[in-house]
Amino acid sequence: MTRANERLMNRISDVLTGFDALNLLNLRRLLVQRTVAASQDAATHINAWQWMNGVTTGVINGVSGLCQDAMLLLTGFMVWQHLVPIGTINASLNFAGTIFAGMTGIMTSVMDMASVAPIFEKFAAVPVRDTAGRKPVGRFHTALQMQDITFAYDPNSRPILQDFSLTVAKGQKYALIGPSGSGKSTVLNLLIGNLTDYQGTLRYDQTNYQHITPDSLINQVTYLDQTPFMFNDTLKNNLTMNEPYSDETIAAVIQRVGLTDLVASLPQGLATMVEKDGRNLSGGQKQRVVLARGLLQGRQIVFTDESTASLDPASAQAIEKMIVTDPHLTVVMVTHHLRPTIAQQVDRVIDSTEFVPA
Repeated sequence: MTRANERLMNRISDVLTGFDALNLLNLRRLLVQRTVAASQDAATHINAWQWMNGVTTGVINGVSGLCQDAMLLLTGFMVWQHLVPIGTINASLNFAGTIFAGMTGIMTSVMDMASVAPIFEKFAAVPVRDTAGRKPVGRFHTALQMQDITFAYDPNSRPILQDFSLTVAKGQKYALIGPSGSGKSTVLNLLIGNLTDYQGTLRYDQTNYQHITPDSLINQVTYLDQTPFMFNDTLKNNLTMNEPYSDETIAAVIQRVGLTDLVASLPQGLATMVEKDGRNLSGGQKQRVVLARGLLQGRQIVFTDESTASLDPASAQAIEKMIVTDPHLTVVMVTHHLRPTIAQQVDRVIDSTEFVPA
């Protein structure tokens, strides 16, 4: 039943997420059809579980009743034989009721535990990183280094990166260019510590990644992608993530990321509620909010993964210019369309053809 409920939620989430696509194809009927089909599948399994639960409960209660009757008959026989006093019948009934009621409760609990076992199996299957002997890193000072890195998602396939080296120096700006699937995002995921099954050496300020706690590395990086997430909360809480920053600090970051005009234009200012998925903010504004979150947390490394691909050209260029011209930020920008003006402002452009030797 637990797996049936999981399939139901996955299928409903899938069709709701794809509503815009179905609507544009004039296939809204599929929304209903797939939801009904998923509901019927779940109902079939739930009914089967309920039937099994009813039968099992009936059997358990029936056996319990028979056992109590047997004890009553045995006690009555012993009274008839003058082996025990007649008051033993009452004591026997109470004893049997207590024992078999407890056994019934245990069997019911066992059934309930079995029904949720798949949930705990999923928890057990979640990989846990071994952080024994690792230490947290502090603020970024010198460089991130990739030295002779070779990586493949499948050991039997051609490596995405092979003997690739890169030094990301503090305060410098880098652009990774190339077609989709060429390994640009892989570089970012290696640098942020999401991918660990690589050959070669990764260093943060001369400290090997193998000696660093993953969370402390992530705490140094702001990651911008095409779909920045907005919480259905106030603009201030979306910026601060409910952390206690001073008004002066918040105002300084707002100005730094270019949100001053937006805040000033809102009747409630920072107290304005952000709608679900940030529907009342533009794509560029959401990118600036995410960047502001990182700056408030003291993160001075920025990775952008095609973050402006869905923005209009003017907004995209404004966001990119803001990031690459900030002297305090260390930036690695992934893009398949590097604008000439931005190319002139970065310190190095790395083509994906450099990832694997010719």
